[in-house]
Amino acid sequence: MASPNGFMKEMLRPRAYVTILVGIILLLSGILISKINHFSLEELKTESVSATWEVVSHLLIEVAFAMIIAVIIAVFFEESARSRMIEDLDKKISVVQRDVFFSTFGYFQDDGVKKVVREIFRRGSLIRRNWHIIYTIEDDCVSDEKGDPVNYVKLKATGQFRIENLSTIPASYDLSLGLPNPLVSALKNVTRVDSFLVDEEEKCTVESEREFRLQMNDEKNTMPKYTCGTIDIPASAFVEISIQYVMAKEVEDTEIVSSLTPSDGLEITVFDKGQGSRWVFASAVSMSQMRETQSNPSDGRFVWKHQGWLLPSQGAKLWWKRRTADSIDTERLQ
Repeated sequence: MASPNGFMKEMLRPRAYVTILVGIILLLSGILISKINHFSLEELKTESVSATWEVVSHLLIEVAFAMIIAVIIAVFFEESARSRMIEDLDKKISVVQRDVFFSTFGYFQDDGVKKVVREIFRRGSLIRRNWHIIYTIEDDCVSDEKGDPVNYVKLKATGQFRIENLSTIPASYDLSLGLPNPLVSALKNVTRVDSFLVDEEEKCTVESEREFRLQMNDEKNTMPKYTCGTIDIPASAFVEISIQYVMAKEVEDTEIVSSLTPSDGLEITVFDKGQGSRWVFASAVSMSQMRETQSNPSDGRFVWKHQGWLLPSQGAKLWWKRRTADSIDTERLQ
């Protein structure tokens, strides 16, 4: 069906405008002749003349109506046909856009690979920028149920980033963070989320903490998720997010960070309070590499940057081990 706006635009096209104008003139002329003929009938005293003008009046009115109706019908069907044509073109363009990737990379024959790639592009309306994670490594100790000491590494983290909506419609974003579930019961209380800020507004709630603790008590759940709900990001807008959390790690352990949102790079900064008591390493979980910059192992400061895009489920791996007396700097290259 033709839209009202499109219909009015077609009505104002020059040819349609002229035809309707002529029709209106003929219509008014016919009505005027009919009125004049009616009032002058007594003066003319000639029925044949009066009848002639009456025929002319009716003829002009009929022609006028025919012209106006013809223009309206023509414009209506033209606009309807154009709308159907545009709709068909949009569908064809959509099909081409959806299949252009697989037409270019036709060697992806496996349906599983195609499903993964489609899912990546489906999430493409949201991207992450300015992703920076600051870790603090600190030796600590707690007592288990028997009162025996349990040495561990307290890994404090602050993640900061921006989530942008590139689409022309609002998009939803889940406020959640997965944290590793310690095998030692005494370390479960160490693992926590201290803050979850969105544009400087705190999103942590009592319910979020309660649900997280229930998941932590499930030994089969290796990666409990701390959830603060969902936010809607307007079209072409962004939000600034900052998360502070703590994890309990082994004396020599690994930390893997990844995201379901495509990310434009990643920077990792590590501060080791042991100041030279351990080596700290990092590598990219992607096709690219982490580049170490501004690091100073002697004072426990390490910085890595990943330049380039990280696709969903990609990220970085951080690991550390104790420094021994016979350690050498080339060990950092392993």
